[in-house]
Parts: sequence; C-alpha cells; structure tokens
Amino acid sequence: MDINQVKDMIAQDPIIKDMGLNITIKDENVLFIRGTVGEVRVTKLASGKCVADSRNMALRKKIKAILDEKINSDQPVQNAVEEAAKPEPVPEQEPVKVDTPVQNEQQAAPAKKRGGRPKKEKVPADQLPPDVGLESEKPADADPKPGDKDFVPGNGEELAQHFENTPETEPAPADPRSEEISAEEEDNYAELPHVNKHRDAVDAILEAAGETNDVELIEDTEGFIQFRIADVDVVIEGDNVTCDNDMVKGKVQSIIAKRSGVKKEAPKPAPTPAPAPKPEPQTPPIPQKPLTPASAKQAAQEATKPSDTSEHLFDRIMKKYSADLIEVFGDTGTLKSKGLVALALDTAKSGRSVYYLDTENNLMPPEVEALKAAGVVYKYTPVLDEINAIITKEIPSKVYKLIIIDSVGMPVLRKYASMGVNQRGEALLDIIAWLGVLKEYTYKNSAIAFVSNQPQSEFGKSNPSEKGMNLWPFGDKSNFIPGHLLRSVKTLDSPTQSKGQWLAFRSRAHAKLERVFEVEVTNTGSVLKLV
Repeated sequence: MDINQVKDMIAQDPIIKDMGLNITIKDENVLFIRGTVGEVRVTKLASGKCVADSRNMALRKKIKAILDEKINSDQPVQNAVEEAAKPEPVPEQEPVKVDTPVQNEQQAAPAKKRGGRPKKEKVPADQLPPDVGLESEKPADADPKPGDKDFVPGNGEELAQHFENTPETEPAPADPRSEEISAEEEDNYAELPHVNKHRDAVDAILEAAGETNDVELIEDTEGFIQFRIADVDVVIEGDNVTCDNDMVKGKVQSIIAKRSGVKKEAPKPAPTPAPAPKPEPQTPPIPQKPLTPASAKQAAQEATKPSDTSEHLFDRIMKKYSADLIEVFGDTGTLKSKGLVALALDTAKSGRSVYYLDTENNLMPPEVEALKAAGVVYKYTPVLDEINAIITKEIPSKVYKLIIIDSVGMPVLRKYASMGVNQRGEALLDIIAWLGVLKEYTYKNSAIAFVSNQPQSEFGKSNPSEKGMNLWPFGDKSNFIPGHLLRSVKTLDSPTQSKGQWLAFRSRAHAKLERVFEVEVTNTGSVLKLV
C-alpha cells in the first residue's frame, strides 16, 4: 500500500470530514493531516504499518484509531498470505536406531528444554568471557531504582526531566548463562539469531518504568517495537527511534546504543599528563527578563543597530516573494499581531523604515514602547475616516520598506451590523481601495506590506466546504488583491509558551495549508520564522 492509498483510506473516514481536516502528502512515506485543532504527521513504516505523531494527544488518538482500523488491521492478513505462500519445509528423517549400549544411553537421557528459565548450570570462572563475574558476585539490589540509568519515573515532563538528570553509563556485559539452549547450539551461542536486537533494552526500560507508570508493550515483531510509558509512545524500527518527547527519544537512543555493545579495546598506557591550563574566568550568563516599559527603550536601541552578521527576516521574505502585499487572517488569539510585531522589530534592526498602523489596540504597552524606541512609526486609531486618510494619503507621501496594517477588517466589522445595504457596499469598497493602494505602493517603492484580517462568519453557511479552515477572509473581492493569503492557527498554548503557524490559503508559491511562517511567544517576546 503506497502513501496515496493511505491518504484515500484516511480521507474516507467520517471523523476527517466532520472535523474539516485537510490531508497533504509530503513524500512517499509521510503525509500531514491539518486543521484548526492542530496537525498530525502520519509516517508509513517499512513494515507497512502507519504511526501518528502530534502535540495534540486527543487528535493523535483519533487518527491512530483510524489507522488501526483501516490500515494497520490489514497487516496480519497480509502476513498470513505471505506465510501461506512459502513452500512447506521438508520433514527431517528419523535417525536409525542402533542397538548399542552407548546409543541407548543417549536416547534415554532427557532432552534440554528451550525457553523458560530452568536452573542454571555453574560455569567455571576460567571459562567465562572477560569482565563477566560469577552469579554470586551480582549485587542483591540489582533491580533498577530511582537514580539508576534505566529507572523511568513519572510521565510527560517528569519522565523527560529524569532522563535529562540521569548519567549515561555503560551496562554490564551480558551473562552467557542467562538462557538455556540445546546441546547442539551450545557451541554456537554467539551466532544465535534474535527476533529483535533491541528487545533487551526495551525490557529493561519497561521493567524500571513499570514501578511508577502504566507501561504497555504494544507490538514486537521482527525489526519493529512499539511501547508506551504513561502518555509517551516510543517506536523503534531497526535502529531508528520515533517519539514525541525529544528528551525521552534521546535517552532511549542512548540506552540502545550502550546495550548494542562495542567490544572493549585493551587498555592503553596512560600518557604523561600535561600541566593543567590556568582556568579562565567565565562571565556568568545574563538572566532573561520579561519585556517591560523600563527595558523596552534599551532593547529597542539594540534593535536599531544594523547587523551585518546574519540575514534578516525582511531579506528572506524579499528574496522569496519579492515586493508584494501579503494578508494574514485567522481567528482572534492565533498570534497574528505577535508575529507582525516581531517582523517590525527585526526589520527596524536591519536599519529599514517601518510604518505600523494599529486599528484594534491589541498591542501591549511594552510592545508599543519597543516599536517606537526602535524607530518604527506607530499609530493607533479605530476611526474609519482616519484609517482611510493614513492609508491613502499619509503613507504614500513617504517611503517605507515595511508597512503593517493590523487590521483592515475589524474597523469595518465593528460598524458593519449597523450599516445599511449601500453603506455595507461602500465599506467593502474601502477595503478594496486600501489594499489596492498598498499593492501599488509596494511595487513603486520595492517594499513589503502585511495586513491582518478576520475570517468570514460561518453563519448561514450549510456546506461543510465553506466552514472551518475553508472560510475566506472578510472583504469579498478584496481577497484577490494580495499576492498571498495566509491562514493563522495556534498550535500550542501554555502558561509559559505559545506557538502558531501561518499556513498558505491562496498562494502561487505554496500548496494549500502548507506551513509558511511559525510564531513563538515567550515571556521574553515573540519571534517570527520563515519556514
């Protein structure tokens, strides 16, 4: 089954249709399922199964259920068909019995059982491999405990925090007496095949984590292991580890690498130690503080210094899209203004002139102070006549390299309900005129203009294709003036951090709902990145 068939099977599910999710194929093994609730990455493994990864656990579980029902459930049938197609093995011939005392004694001896853990035979110390001690030398408290390298407490962030603080040490070499094998295989123990070479490492992790967590071994087939610790899923395919939690993923990779075992080299004579260099005094790190009005001016003064060491975001946007008008629209709280403030400050840092027209008063006072201190021309007004005068007269009278109108739709929407039919038509024409002026301005002055907007209301729309992520921006025909329409969505919202994405909605440079920009907001400010 190829990735296109996977996409078709997922798209038929009613959950996908009801939630208004969109499916985009990245390559032959990866596709993305995106919507207002978040994003899910579906990876097709070499075994034919598909796994889902997402920061939104609820959405990931829904997609995983779809995959298990429609795709992964077919895998046992395929394996059975392949197994049935294999030729039957030729039965071994029974050995001819010879009536001799020696042969009769061998036949009477009970055969050794395979599997399980019967009593272990003692092996002389001189026959053990190097660095392996006798069983009596094994400490009584060998089971993993808190602080040991294989102990996994808690779930989520606690699990990652424990992995981060646990030192990585090499495991003790495996004891060859740990399994009972037949007499015929006893001489070839080192060459015995193993179904999965990383199973020992996974068993150690699950055994340690099981003391304080719900653990589950979901699947163990040749070359593929999937297990779960609390709310963290881990997939091991061959030597590749897939996990949503980067810290857990790194620690699992480290444990696997240690337990894979690299033969120890003979110790080399230690070289004569050189005299220790005199330690140089280190400057302690400067703690980051939230942006306040008192610190805004100092931060802005640093931002206005032209930087020649790296390429600014303005330069990257200009190279990719050239001088043009770009519109960002989305629901309230999807980090549109935060991203535009970050763009304005970074552009001012490059030494370029910036004009920021705020029509909603959504910016925090420290952000306004930082814009002004950086040299950005900032103005706030919610009055339609004043907005019209600024866009059509004040801005065209001077040259700015970046113009930001935040936003063009909300000033009109505030009065739209109380307008008559003719007034509504004139208001929409005003938006068209504003965007037309900005489009022409960017062409004449080699500038970039960003405007923000809100989506249309779902009221009165019965077709699912007109709802959710398919809603167009407010403004009717004005939507065709910007060179690119970007839809903003929030992907993470926590007390210490928020993240969002600006996805392509109508663009000649990107597929629909392809990531174009990423916004990250912390207590130190906001950052806008071009993907």
